[in-house]
Amino acid sequence: MAIAPPRLRLAAPVLVALLGLLAGCGGDVAAATSEDCCDTEAAETKAAAVVQELEGRNLSGIPDLTLLDQDGKEHRLVTDLIKGRRVIANFVFSTCSTVCPTLQTVFEGVQKRLGDRLGKDVVMLSITVDPDNDTVARMKAFAEDHHAKPGWYFLTGKPENVREVLYAFNAYTAKKEEHTAMFVLGNEPAGKWMYQSGFVEPSVVVRALDLLGKEQ
Repeated sequence: MAIAPPRLRLAAPVLVALLGLLAGCGGDVAAATSEDCCDTEAAETKAAAVVQELEGRNLSGIPDLTLLDQDGKEHRLVTDLIKGRRVIANFVFSTCSTVCPTLQTVFEGVQKRLGDRLGKDVVMLSITVDPDNDTVARMKAFAEDHHAKPGWYFLTGKPENVREVLYAFNAYTAKKEEHTAMFVLGNEPAGKWMYQSGFVEPSVVVRALDLLGKEQ
């Protein structure tokens, strides 16, 4: 039976979702240039549908499941990592050689700009889309490749747990190569969540995170 947990409802403009969908439409160069991948009209329709589905979500839709970080330590996703913090999450896998290095390079820049905030009021989550193959050892090497500091968690775990988390963030895909290139930004205390294209300057991500949940 297919997993169908409650979905995370993220407040996000259609344009932001569209940018992410277009950026993440495929796991390799061929896919990124294919008609199916980058059909703008189809992507726009999908983005609008996603945003409509995700409007108004709160933390109750994120499953508080146990995942493993790159050191093999168990964490309950909500209780241990998200609760009371701002969150930046992306969805990657350790053997990806196309879009993932770019996404993780942006995350490295975000890490640098966060400075001492990382691991305190802000956490960064890189969640595998390939839990069947991304062991703790692989995630450890992946984290080391990108100079991850405490507060940047490379998460794997039981495939059923990881899949349910991916479903909750609307990041699940049957083919790992087709994973999204969007980031999810959250301000848990304010109950605000949004999508952000992963192909932006790190400063843009940090600025968006800081503004999320503040009165405009």
